[in-house]
Amino acid sequence: MRFITFKKLEGKNFLSFGNTPVTIDLKPGVNAITGSNLDKEDSANGCGKSAITEILYFAIYGNTLREIGNDFITNSFTKGDCEVSLTFDATFNNDTDTYKIVRKLNPTKCALYKNDEDITRSTLAKTNKLIQDLLRTPATVFQHSVIMSANNAQPFMALKKTDRRKFVESVLGLEVFTAMV
Repeated sequence: MRFITFKKLEGKNFLSFGNTPVTIDLKPGVNAITGSNLDKEDSANGCGKSAITEILYFAIYGNTLREIGNDFITNSFTKGDCEVSLTFDATFNNDTDTYKIVRKLNPTKCALYKNDEDITRSTLAKTNKLIQDLLRTPATVFQHSVIMSANNAQPFMALKKTDRRKFVESVLGLEVFTAMV
């Protein structure tokens, strides 16, 4: 069995984050994101909570949870280079490797490192496929099991029957049996 441990998120000029890089060290267990808007007393709106989950999702899948177009992902005030990264450990058979995904916009680029060695493929599509193969988690499963927010929460039972089946098969690693039928 493969275990994935997210370790660190970094981002700059991504959504509400400006030129100063933001680094978030992720600890094992549940990580709750809360915040305070320093410009508006007694408010938590607009302080970047959603941007943190978007960095995680964008680093892995190359798009955002809220389906924001690339033209609107880069911070519109700073207009600097947009960059996000995710560092994670993948443990398989007691061997642990550290990976880092780095994504940039304008132009769109994605780099993947394994134990500090560049293992980026020749095309963006091939690098994205390698990332998906490493994590073994389709975007819909990730949304419903890792990132749970009011913005993207769709109850499991509200999914179509085929989507519920795909979700359960993916979580349990049973896709191979469906392919055999």
